[in-house]
Amino acid sequence: MALPAFLKQVGDTILYDGTGELLYYLPEKYFSNSKVSVAAIYGAYVSTIGVFDWAIMDEHGKVGKSHIFKYPTIFLCKPSSIEKVKDVSLNGTRLNDYRVLHFKNGDEAIHDINIPKIVDNVEILFKLMILVENKMPPTIPYDKLHEYFPENMNLNAKGYGLNMQMFGLMISEICRDKNDPSKAFRHSKAFKDGNMLDYHQISVLDIPKFISPYESLTSPFWDESLMAAIQMSNDGNNTVSPLERVVTG
Repeated sequence: MALPAFLKQVGDTILYDGTGELLYYLPEKYFSNSKVSVAAIYGAYVSTIGVFDWAIMDEHGKVGKSHIFKYPTIFLCKPSSIEKVKDVSLNGTRLNDYRVLHFKNGDEAIHDINIPKIVDNVEILFKLMILVENKMPPTIPYDKLHEYFPENMNLNAKGYGLNMQMFGLMISEICRDKNDPSKAFRHSKAFKDGNMLDYHQISVLDIPKFISPYESLTSPFWDESLMAAIQMSNDGNNTVSPLERVVTG
């Protein structure tokens, strides 16, 4: 794949080769130690998964439009400086906190292109997208999220052996209407209007509490599940699921 004009390869390293600065916007949540931590600082280097926004800042300090960096595996880079920013909206998406990595001319945008194929990196992306809530960059369109699974696997192993419809099915359940999480995003007004960025990503573990009282109680989060089961029973909505019909005969 051809490199963009502002990058050049020297040996096994990809360097920033332009005026101004190259910026990486890493979500602050990437550095948290919740269910999955996908970024860390090791001295002068930063380890991160290649799923984040980037932009070019010219020599006058003007920042251009951000774009998605789509290289879903763990790699090292070496920025000149790191800046913490709060409540930033990229491309009109929700406010988010970021650590902005600044690369000047000659800095290592990718330390080594010979990235080891490690199955652990498959697990990291899977947890990031499926097991934690709202940790992915908000600038990834809903209809592009499923593409990250096979690309990540190809970079680290052989393949899932699944068709794309299976990944689409998972994405269709974990992405919800941001105004009503009980409703899948595909049924929302925003989806019908074609706004593919106006979704809220939840953990797959939270899905049972939006299906039925019985299935809600199968969630590992007992307190939240019990409350959800009571609410669904009281409002008379979704009170019976196919699973309950099987269990109760």
